[in-house]
Amino acid sequence: VCDGATSDSAAFTAAFAAGSVIQVPTGKTCIVGDLVLAAGKQLDCGGSMLQAASGSSWVIKKNGVNTWIRNCWVNDPSDYNKKSTTLASGASPGATSVTVASAGTFANGMPVTVLLASGAYWPTKIRPTTGIAGTTFTLSDPIPSSATAVAVAGGGGSNCAIGTTMVVQGGSGPPVTLYVSGAAAGAVTSATISSPGLYSTAPSNPVTAVSGDNADCIATFNLTMAGASSGAAFEGGWGSLVVDQSSYGGLDNITMPSCFGCIGYYSTSTTSANPT
Repeated sequence: VCDGATSDSAAFTAAFAAGSVIQVPTGKTCIVGDLVLAAGKQLDCGGSMLQAASGSSWVIKKNGVNTWIRNCWVNDPSDYNKKSTTLASGASPGATSVTVASAGTFANGMPVTVLLASGAYWPTKIRPTTGIAGTTFTLSDPIPSSATAVAVAGGGGSNCAIGTTMVVQGGSGPPVTLYVSGAAAGAVTSATISSPGLYSTAPSNPVTAVSGDNADCIATFNLTMAGASSGAAFEGGWGSLVVDQSSYGGLDNITMPSCFGCIGYYSTSTTSANPT
């Protein structure tokens, strides 16, 4: 057991069923996946490593009343707990469903990220209970509008200098921020996107941008906005260590050197957040 090469999931499951306090020998690497520590159980790894098994959705899930996990290293160096696919078609801003290349082992309620055309990663969840129909995923939140290009509009404003950071005004959501890359006689001649924004309602062109450091630096721009492109990365996972927030007990001395999502906190009070 715990030789660092073969799966130990069955041995751990049997130990969980047999006793309330489970002690792992020190200095071991245990290959495990989809373990569930139920009510009244305590796991002490003694400093040993719980490493994700191939094909698993998580390493261990803390579930139920009065559960404890102590002195464990939890690791997923091969990203076995990460689910990955791509978008089979583009998703416009405001879309609440996407079509993916493969549904794989994605699950209803699972936290996911979508790579937007702007290069930003957008976090959301697959809708609970009825979120997956074949390769069509319904999301908990609509795809945001994010900036992919910027062009100076009008005369480029005034009182601006190269290196100035400007914030786009209007719209609903985290705003676009711009970096002034070119200026002449105080007018902006070129700008680049520092942060592409994540808008539920995008501002209308031409947009006004203002410097946070120099209130006199005001300029207008035209933004090109987009959602997500066909072929974009779509990734998700419960996390390597899943914790039901409705459970009592706790975590003590946990180290997680490599994992996707690492710790996922969920509650049985909401279907969307309870991996099964």
